[in-house]
Amino acid sequence: MAALRSAVAGPGEVALVALPGARGAGKTQLAAVYARDCIKAGFDLVAWLNAESGPVAGLAEIARARKLGAEGDAPEVLARSAVRWLEDDGQASRLVVFDNVVDPDGLVEWLPSRGGAKVLVTTNRREFERMGGVTAVAVGMFTEPEGRRFLHETTGLPDGAEAVAVGVELGWLPLGLAQAGAYIARGRHSYQGYLVLLAGQRLDEVLRREAGAGHVGVWQATALSVAAVGQVDGVG
Repeated sequence: MAALRSAVAGPGEVALVALPGARGAGKTQLAAVYARDCIKAGFDLVAWLNAESGPVAGLAEIARARKLGAEGDAPEVLARSAVRWLEDDGQASRLVVFDNVVDPDGLVEWLPSRGGAKVLVTTNRREFERMGGVTAVAVGMFTEPEGRRFLHETTGLPDGAEAVAVGVELGWLPLGLAQAGAYIARGRHSYQGYLVLLAGQRLDEVLRREAGAGHVGVWQATALSVAAVGQVDGVG
């Protein structure tokens, strides 16, 4: 978080900051913390765009919300209007987050090049580390000592071999450990009890393909956490 804040330029300067890292490293969570801080600071705009399928649809939504362009304009036209709007006022406080970018080349032409907008990009593509004009803040995994300390502080359980087993099962990925810690603490489970519950989560074939090179244990932890939310949230 300190590196992210340092990478974001001061008022009146456009800032393009990428958060590259593996799935489950916590890139989106990091960006979300910064976005909430911008909301609290009274930014004129805080826009969160799901960019997995490209940036155009999200930018077009910004244009519609700001009443830019004409009725019936194509999404690409509206997106261009949004980019121009982001560039036109260097003193405005505006944040745009492009979450989960999978095509760096497809994003470049839609990034503001002037003005005062702050742009965050979360991605598992390392090309952003070599892209001109973009500051990359790499988001890594926990080391084993960091993960063990995190689990102890989150759950209150003593450190030991069972904590290590949970960390290994989740690949020491912050996203998985955060979900595990919260689930264990809320349900007052033991580490071994959590591992049994985790093993009982069956992922369908779609999720297994989606996991790809990611750690399946994190997807199982997510499925377990989502099921728990359904039990405590009666409205869905």
